[in-house]
Amino acid sequence: MGDKATEGRAGRTTGRLAPHVAVMALLMATSTVLYFEKPAELDADAGIRTELPGRVGAWVGQDILFCQNEACLRSFTADELGAADRCTVCGGELARSWSRAERKILPEDTVLEKKCYAHPSGRVLTVSVVVSGRERVSIHRPQICLVGQGFDIVRARRVAVDLPERPPLDLTVLDIRSQTRTGRPAESVYAYWFTARGVETASHLVRMLRSGWDRITRNRARRWAYLAISTGGASTDGGLDAPVREFVRRFYPLISLEPDS
Repeated sequence: MGDKATEGRAGRTTGRLAPHVAVMALLMATSTVLYFEKPAELDADAGIRTELPGRVGAWVGQDILFCQNEACLRSFTADELGAADRCTVCGGELARSWSRAERKILPEDTVLEKKCYAHPSGRVLTVSVVVSGRERVSIHRPQICLVGQGFDIVRARRVAVDLPERPPLDLTVLDIRSQTRTGRPAESVYAYWFTARGVETASHLVRMLRSGWDRITRNRARRWAYLAISTGGASTDGGLDAPVREFVRRFYPLISLEPDS
């Protein structure tokens, strides 16, 4: 009986480790190939338009600007700033889409765009797009970044959003929680997916495996984009509520380019 239980635990452990072992093996193979091969050919784009639209249906977008003063680091929408061209709190320099921390850690060839979208109903969404360059460190596993920013991940699940004239789009959706200055928890919903020329996935692991495979078999470096949509409030239906789904359905065709072969 004890031997069977031990074998069962060992089997479950092996099953959990299998994806990580596969990644390590692929990374080792990729490193070997890259050592002997010429530099991989980098895709010209990630298969999307990086400039976020000013309007998505009834949703109206605004740029987000970040104070670059280390002692301030506040963020503003364009409407909040009005005609001001510097931080209205400390007078510091402002940068569109880029926070001070992102300027420090992301490679120079990273593309970063952010907008805040407001609906007439009062609902607000924040959308960000990160596009990697030749250095692959522009995009990290989202869960690590969120925890590093002080969020607790309450739940994660996969959600499919129906899109016109194409298969549904898979997203990873996270319920996250942070502490406000008053000590009360603030809940948010955070949805994301990755896309490159000819491929989409909601899995960071799949993205890594696909990147390694392309480098080994085709000496190709895909330029990946990481798209994230967040909104305040708790999830009410175990997935994405109707307004966010409708936003994704309208947003997707505005930023997508035709995939290559």
